[in-house]
This record gives sequence, structure tokens and C-alpha cells, in this order.
Amino acid sequence: MVGWTLIHEIYFYLVFLILIAALYGYHCYYNITGQIGPLGWWRILIFGIPTMFFVFCFTNAENIGYVIHSSLIKVGDASYSIYLSHIFTLSAVGRVWSMFSTNLAYDNVIMIPVLFVLVIMVGFISYFFVEKPLLKLCRRIA
Repeated sequence: MVGWTLIHEIYFYLVFLILIAALYGYHCYYNITGQIGPLGWWRILIFGIPTMFFVFCFTNAENIGYVIHSSLIKVGDASYSIYLSHIFTLSAVGRVWSMFSTNLAYDNVIMIPVLFVLVIMVGFISYFFVEKPLLKLCRRIA
């Protein structure tokens, strides 16, 4: 395992600064326009560019020897299943949640982490019970 070096610390702070910049950009956008969700090029500026740097930092950190936690590697393995199942999970849970939610912010603050965990769980279930068996079957056939 590679020890913690200056380059690792720089990457850590760079990722942190990118997240802070994205939050600040959204804050400025909301104060200027009053809209909750950015539209058009604003969306790319506020979310796309910071996300691009975030992904760059993670991929480049792995290339220089930074050891990524095994749970993140497992999420990466299941990422396609998470991607395919997330919209169904969000839609189903959102319909149920809409029956009980209020217009206050605190219930939505509670629901966002719950939705995140549920999306990851359903994605992993899909990965282990659908994607992996299909991959094994395809390898046997090919």
C-alpha cells in the first residue's frame, strides 16, 4: 500500500474544493435566478464541469497509486445495474413518498439519503441476481 504523500493530499483538497465550488455555483445561481433547478448551459457550468474534474481526480489518483476503498470498487462494478435500475427505484419510491410528504424542506432532506441508499441497494440486487448470472451465461456461450 502506498503511504499518504503530498500528491495524495493535493488530490484530497482538490476534490473538496471542486465540491465547494459546485455548491457555491449553485448558491449563486439560485440567488440570481430564484430557480431551484438550473437550465441550459447553467446546468453544465454548475454540475458538469465540477463533475468532470471530480472524475478526473479519482481516475488520476488511482493511476498514481492511491488505493481506492473496496466498497467504491464494488459500486463501480455494479454501476451499470445501478444506472439501469435507478429511474425505476426513484419513480416507485417517489410515488409512495408523495403520499406522505409535506411541502417543508426537512422531509425532503431526510428522503434524499434514503433514496440514495435504496438506489444503491436495488442496483446491487440487480447486479448480483441479474447482471452477474447473465455475464456468466454469455461467457459460457461465447
